[in-house]
Amino acid sequence: SLVWNKIDRNSEALELLLPIVRKKSGEYWAWQHLSECYPSGSSERFQCLCKSLTCYVKSPEFLLKVRLELAEELIKSELFNEAKFQIMKIKSVREEHEWGIKGRLEEMLGLEWLTDVEEDEGIEMINRNTQEAEKLLIEGLPTLKGVIAVSEIELGTKKRKFSIIDYIDDFKKINSIPVNHHRFPDVRNYQKGDPIEIIIDESEDRPNVLGINDRSGNKWDINPLSIG
Repeated sequence: SLVWNKIDRNSEALELLLPIVRKKSGEYWAWQHLSECYPSGSSERFQCLCKSLTCYVKSPEFLLKVRLELAEELIKSELFNEAKFQIMKIKSVREEHEWGIKGRLEEMLGLEWLTDVEEDEGIEMINRNTQEAEKLLIEGLPTLKGVIAVSEIELGTKKRKFSIIDYIDDFKKINSIPVNHHRFPDVRNYQKGDPIEIIIDESEDRPNVLGINDRSGNKWDINPLSIG
């Protein structure tokens, strides 16, 4: 898919990458690669880079390329304060490791406006665009009716907490799927039987939950036999 990006076959790369990013949505590199499927200057590319920046990494060096690419997009959008923050962050990390300053970073540090603006991390902007990036993963996927079958249960050797959701698939069949509380913390707010809607990628052998939202309805409305 990365090769196809380089020869401008972005639609094919996007088709290949989306299932991977849906599974690895907590990995910075997945979002960085996804950003390359969209043209520079597009909102989608910007959103993916913001999301990548919020992912957990073992050390800040992993995000240097992401920050550089984000700085490019910020400059194009004339968000110079936010761009300066990313540029100076890259400079700081590289100097800490005595890696030297060269290439595009050196060019950015020589931009005339850099000394005229204050740094702004732009946390609200990054968080807002991160939420928009997550919507890219669910485009075209069906929204299914569901209910909370089990509000909390511990599963696995690590005793991680899950909720169990019953939902109706496209064939009108009721299925059950566990939802990790760590990945979807808001699911803890629901009670047993509460109506919800769930977005699931069923293209793989193991269905992958991508979203959970409120839904108007009655308790157990998809499966009245479960009442009580």
